[in-house]
Amino acid sequence: MFSQKHYGTLITPLVLGWVLWGVIGCGKGESKKYEVMDIPPDVLVLGTESGATGDTLMVPLMLKTEEKVMGIQFDLVWDTSMVAVGEPQLSLDNEHMSIRTRDKVDRKTVIIFSLQGKAMDLLSSEVLKFPVIVHTDMSGETPLRLTQVIVAGQGAEQLEIGTAAGKVSLN
Repeated sequence: MFSQKHYGTLITPLVLGWVLWGVIGCGKGESKKYEVMDIPPDVLVLGTESGATGDTLMVPLMLKTEEKVMGIQFDLVWDTSMVAVGEPQLSLDNEHMSIRTRDKVDRKTVIIFSLQGKAMDLLSSEVLKFPVIVHTDMSGETPLRLTQVIVAGQGAEQLEIGTAAGKVSLN
């Protein structure tokens, strides 16, 4: 196992990168919406699901890249009048990773990392799934957005990875 010192060595670059990302204004701009099957390379993609009031949908977070991904940090933002978001579940391929979350009213901050220094397994492209509970009887769509995204490669180097918003279609 790694000592607390090693844990801090891994997390500190992610936190520092997050602060710099926010200060210089990177990550702003429009995200395109993609269906689950359309996963472009080097883009962190939230899937699209549809359901009715009371349904719990599993919305995937996917990434296809040739780079070794050592960690990811982001905020997931949603409309609280339409849906609620539960705790993310790592894909079976990435159970060796650790995940930490912090909830706010309309967002969830997520940090994914490995205490063993292992890279994510992105062979299937799926990183995790978010349970999303529909709690409105309105119809239409509600977006799920990724903000404050940092994807760390080897040596805590920030990778150039884009983002694509997801959505929940309400029936």
